[in-house]
Amino acid sequence: MIRIALTGLRGQRTRLALSALAVVLGVAFLSGVQLLGNALTDTAKGLISSTLEGTDAVVRSTSVQTSAFAEVRQTVPAGLVDAVGDVDGVAGASGVVQGFARIIGATGEPVDSGLIPTLVTNWVTDPALTQGAIIEGRAPESRQEVVLDPRTATDESIALGDTTALQGAVGLRSYTVVGIGGLGSTGEDNIGVRVVFLTSEEAMELTGAEGQFAFLTLRAEPDIDQQVLTDRVNATLPIGFEAVTGERYVADTQDQAGGALGLLTQLMAVFGYVGLLVGGIIIANTFSILITQRTRELALMRACGASRAQVLGGIMIEASAVGTLGSLLGLGVGFLGVVSLLALLGNVITLPDVIPTLTPLLVLGSVTVGVVTTVIASLVPGWRATRISPVAAMGEVAEDRGRGSLPRRMIGAALAVGGIGAGLIALAVIDASARLTLIGGDPVSGTAATSVSLRTVVFSVSAAITLVSFLIVGPLVIGPVGRVVGAPLRLRGGPVGQMAAENARRNPSRTTATAAALAIGVAIATALAVFVASLVGSVKGGFEDQLRGQIVVSSGLSGTTAGGLPGDVLGDVEATEGIDTLARVRFIPATVTGADGNPTGGSSVSGIDPGPFFSLVDVPLIGGDPSSLVPGSVAVDADTARANGWTVGDSITVFYPQLGSVDYPISLLFEGPIGTASFLMPMSNLDDVTAVAFRQDALYYISVTPGVEPSVVVDRIDDVLKQVAPAAKAQEVPDWLDDTVATFALALNLVYVMLGFTILLSLFGIVNTLYLSIHERTRELGLLRSVGATRTQVHRLVLAESVIMAGIGTLVGGALGVWFGAGLFTVLSGNIAAATIHLPWLQLIVLAAGGALAGVAAGWWPARRAARQPILDAVGYE
Repeated sequence: MIRIALTGLRGQRTRLALSALAVVLGVAFLSGVQLLGNALTDTAKGLISSTLEGTDAVVRSTSVQTSAFAEVRQTVPAGLVDAVGDVDGVAGASGVVQGFARIIGATGEPVDSGLIPTLVTNWVTDPALTQGAIIEGRAPESRQEVVLDPRTATDESIALGDTTALQGAVGLRSYTVVGIGGLGSTGEDNIGVRVVFLTSEEAMELTGAEGQFAFLTLRAEPDIDQQVLTDRVNATLPIGFEAVTGERYVADTQDQAGGALGLLTQLMAVFGYVGLLVGGIIIANTFSILITQRTRELALMRACGASRAQVLGGIMIEASAVGTLGSLLGLGVGFLGVVSLLALLGNVITLPDVIPTLTPLLVLGSVTVGVVTTVIASLVPGWRATRISPVAAMGEVAEDRGRGSLPRRMIGAALAVGGIGAGLIALAVIDASARLTLIGGDPVSGTAATSVSLRTVVFSVSAAITLVSFLIVGPLVIGPVGRVVGAPLRLRGGPVGQMAAENARRNPSRTTATAAALAIGVAIATALAVFVASLVGSVKGGFEDQLRGQIVVSSGLSGTTAGGLPGDVLGDVEATEGIDTLARVRFIPATVTGADGNPTGGSSVSGIDPGPFFSLVDVPLIGGDPSSLVPGSVAVDADTARANGWTVGDSITVFYPQLGSVDYPISLLFEGPIGTASFLMPMSNLDDVTAVAFRQDALYYISVTPGVEPSVVVDRIDDVLKQVAPAAKAQEVPDWLDDTVATFALALNLVYVMLGFTILLSLFGIVNTLYLSIHERTRELGLLRSVGATRTQVHRLVLAESVIMAGIGTLVGGALGVWFGAGLFTVLSGNIAAATIHLPWLQLIVLAAGGALAGVAAGWWPARRAARQPILDAVGYE
């Protein structure tokens, strides 16, 4: 059987090559994601080790505030440097500043969009503790001097002696460039960031942390163990600070970097698994067709004494060979793809030369995934092959072109009804506040509970069940759907169009499997398009309905840890002629304890000045007026309050790293969340309880004096900002909203690129099906030619069949995608004002047109092959 299977592989190598291609692409994506993640993680860890190479101990705060992708610790007073430096065994102690700023170019504009952060740090004068290297020039010696990283200097044509400017927490400052250098032992290992070095005093002031370091680094005397040094330092530190060994600090920092990159890798890997699912469907369809074509061959084997187990084993050998070959090729393609991608990224951000490493575990895992996927996908066709009777070798056996057995129909129908029913229950019955707790929280430490929305879980499961039901019950609906998709061809395509429509419907199971591969990719793309369009439309609509102001000033600094509007800007902007009211807004990550006593996690607290804010933001207030929101109290979104059983006068608990848990009385409720904020606090509540990185305003809402054009005031504010904060931007509300939601569009485009891989893979499935069906229909096509059909008509016939299959996949995938996207947005939109479903008609039309064009592209080669078959050879084909 092994020899027979290997002989079969050689005889069907062309037909199996397209199946192997499905494995190649799936494994290439998965292994490529893993290789990219490992390469970036290893590089980041190497930089961290190099930067802290001479550090034997680190002193840091024990107060931690969690942001989106990292832990933000409170700062350490600069006065502790001398104190720990006097501890027995400490040979040297230095403080390290870490903050963010924007580099302002010679044109007066920021040198980039802010997506690439600019790290501000100080040059440590102790050679053993210095975290970088100077490539050219020297280190900064006065507060007016700066060292820039080589990438920035090259991109902006900045040389030694030139003047550049930085916008930080205290506004705009000018510096003379005295050196070119960066992090690590070479000064060129600044992975994904721009780096500037200042003196310690200037770095602290520019980042808004005057008299504060991010942490202290210590160097031990010779022969002093790191742990011994750490114990001695800990014995002298005040409460709220700790010393850890250099090795532990390096490990902690590496874990944080690895965690952030790991999350990105996992998100990208999802699309790889979707691709493998599509590949599995293609493989199952391919083996099903091949086994149908080999009915007489397999029956003859049975007649010669082969058992059912041997027949199944032979098919499993073929599947394993296809999976192994495809996986190994996929590894190679993934490796080359990552090398190319890293080279491209190097043109955008600073990256050292990195060669991805193919570890034994990665190779074994990729091959295992590819082989297992292929074997599982071929099991059902293989099991069918074992049911072939030996008598089938004696004559032609008609292919099963039915719509499935009665049990299959019943199971498929039950899954479809159950999936849609569960989705409706999630949307209409399950309370929006119901959550499924996975890991309990810790009220003492403020560790948030890990939980998910019950509605989200139920709806997601229902979506998966609905998609699976299509694979099972698809043959029942292919007829009606095929008639809809093929109607234009039947009406305008003449006999060729009518024949193509009938051919696509005459084998419902095969058409279902082929269309399903494309439907999965289209469904995900459509769901994301609907979800993002609804999110963008609702956010814009909510702000437009609520915001009475005409202008918004934004910081221009990306991310909450990259700072906000400099403190000095407020007075200058408020003094601008034409401004009537200005309301500040600050966003603070915090952990709010729910009614069950567990931290809820993921909460966002907005700091405001109540009077100006509520005069510019139109929301119904319950239980008071703006004056009710006094210092030391909190306002809560009414839906959040109802979900937790809170009312005015109750207290809620907010965890801050500096003070621990703080109780605030609820003094006011407001209907409808403002943007996405469910908790509002006076600004006076926040400065003493938040990390330095969060003590800057993110936005100003502004209304203009009656009779004054907003555009005129925008120009005046921009003139002010150019002098003190060029990275900040004043915009009229519609323009600001467009820029704000553009981030969603960018993220969606990146997702579309990854989904494009899945859709491309599904098109190979159409090519594969058509190619194999043409081989199967050689005699039929020859007879068509013999009765007068031209090559052009045969070519058009196969192309039309391809378009119909692609159209079915696009139509079904689009319908499922609209349902999934609208439902998912509904269950996740609890904290969005004016949440409404928006259908992105242009994108849906593009997807539909793209499906038709994809069908033409996928069918071109099989159609060309079909049209070129010699008539006599085709008619006589057995």
